[in-house]
Amino acid sequence: MLKSIVTGKEASATLIIKDSIDVNGRSLLKAFITTLSRRVDMVYAVCLDCTVERFAKGIPLDVAARLHCLDGYSDPLGWNNQSDCFQYNEDLVEFLQKYIEKSHSKIAIVIDSLSKVLQHQTITYVCRLLHRLQSESLVSGIECVQVVAMVHTDLHEAPSLNLIEHVCSTILTLTQSQNPQHTGVCSLLHKKSSGKVWRTMESFTLTDTFELEDVTEVKTAVQRKSESDDTVDPAANLTFNLSLNEKERKARNQVKLPYMYDQTRKTAALSTTGGQGKIFYQPDDADDFDEEDPDDDLDI
Repeated sequence: MLKSIVTGKEASATLIIKDSIDVNGRSLLKAFITTLSRRVDMVYAVCLDCTVERFAKGIPLDVAARLHCLDGYSDPLGWNNQSDCFQYNEDLVEFLQKYIEKSHSKIAIVIDSLSKVLQHQTITYVCRLLHRLQSESLVSGIECVQVVAMVHTDLHEAPSLNLIEHVCSTILTLTQSQNPQHTGVCSLLHKKSSGKVWRTMESFTLTDTFELEDVTEVKTAVQRKSESDDTVDPAANLTFNLSLNEKERKARNQVKLPYMYDQTRKTAALSTTGGQGKIFYQPDDADDFDEEDPDDDLDI
């Protein structure tokens, strides 16, 4: 599932990558940029965690040709009056609109990372921002194919992260892999357009050019236990037999249960002509019935 999400085979409008101090998610973020550069005209990346030069380091030249990095790191508080740098007190949507070229038909937005915005803005603004980036047309006639953002989980409280996850269609949570040959382990939650929710945990490896390789599913201890339980036959070592052979199974299927409305009873009921129905009542010995006063037992 992770490879389908990264390559775009499985559509995801808004995607969030949750990393921590133990596992940096920028490499996976660049893997999304690599695949998005093949699907859209231009990828606009807002660099809030590092300089534009550091963010673009290592990205192949063919990918860099379709990547436009926007500065949000050098002067985010406006102390140096740099007009080309995003500042925390301005609207990110309006900032992007100044740089998106109208000649493009399809674009993608990458934010590294939302943690900087969340530290200076409310969680309501951040959630509305993600919704606006995907639902609104930033520039008339240009489609935003995907919004990919990263957030550092160890900098924010769980309620804020839950609200961000609510507005995203895909949530990738990164953890360390016990296998040193793998880059990390990704816990994936994907909300399909049909309403179905897909959950999986997969390990992955990234190459030097940020290509995704060796994606394998990681089974948890609960999954392994359930699989082992399925292979155990509880009636294997009993002193008596609980199973049926073919002859006993046929005999059981031929037994007519008293509450079953079989074909014979159905035919007999349908063949009965009208006007022949009768009701017979046989009173019990315990019945106290007075024919002169049938309502004697009522408390009136």
